[in-house]
Amino acid sequence: MINTIIDIFHQNHIDFDRARADGIVAIIHKATEGTNFRDNEYRERKQRAKDMGFLWGAYHFSSAGNVLDQVEHFLTVAEPDESDLVALDFEPKLIAAQRILRIRRVLIPSPRIERIVLEEVEG
Repeated sequence: MINTIIDIFHQNHIDFDRARADGIVAIIHKATEGTNFRDNEYRERKQRAKDMGFLWGAYHFSSAGNVLDQVEHFLTVAEPDESDLVALDFEPKLIAAQRILRIRRVLIPSPRIERIVLEEVEG
């Protein structure tokens, strides 16, 4: 058996006990998309997974919307702590060709968390 990570979102069924028995050690879950969508399964699944000892990660599925609004939306919904992985699902084919995203890291008060800020730049 190998240690495995799975990527899920609200449309996936997950049996946490079976996942653990099958060697799953970490779960990365979609938290948000764009500036308004929040995955309604995210919060409950996060708590259950962490209570069961899974490593946890959250991702944002980007859209062509305002980048800073998307970052703020994601951080508000995901509420990551220092043990959580945070990720961006960026699929350029879905983003207008003239929009370019630049990533910079900005430290926030917690010594172990870095906040990822995306800036929109002219292409």
